[in-house]
Amino acid sequence: SLKVLGDEKTGGEPTTRLELRPRAAEAREHLTKVDLWVSAAGYPLQQKFYRPSGDYTLVKYSNLQVNPRLSGDAFKLQLPSGIKREFPQK
Repeated sequence: SLKVLGDEKTGGEPTTRLELRPRAAEAREHLTKVDLWVSAAGYPLQQKFYRPSGDYTLVKYSNLQVNPRLSGDAFKLQLPSGIKREFPQK
């Protein structure tokens, strides 16, 4: 289920806080709920994952870059010297 909890500031930015609860019993064994803070631009700034034990994991995103320019080298595999390449399909 999804519930809008309201507007909040996160990291100095205005966000909308959402609460997500899994419907499937199998998923609820691992997560009871997830809080998600979404910016006005539509990308997440923070997430909080709650476990049935009461523990949680908080993830904060910083220095986000939406669609940054990438050089051609960013797509080339950089392997260390001495690596043996295998071709299992041949």
